[in-house]
Amino acid sequence: MSEELEVSVEVKREETGWFSKENISGAVRSVMENDTELGNLVRRNHAKLKESLLSSGIISGYANKYVEALEKLV
Repeated sequence: MSEELEVSVEVKREETGWFSKENISGAVRSVMENDTELGNLVRRNHAKLKESLLSSGIISGYANKYVEALEKLV
């Protein structure tokens, strides 16, 4: 989902399937640097996703369902 929405970057894996600290560092830097196109794109899309989730009431709906489930347990 995060790939389609372009709100994250993929960390390259080693042949063993593990992540190296260099690959993790590179992925984080690619997003955190202000002057890169990729960093700007990810931050812009992340802000859009956050606004969409907060404005549509999705989070409050999940919270309400969680509270209802807890009340049923009591």
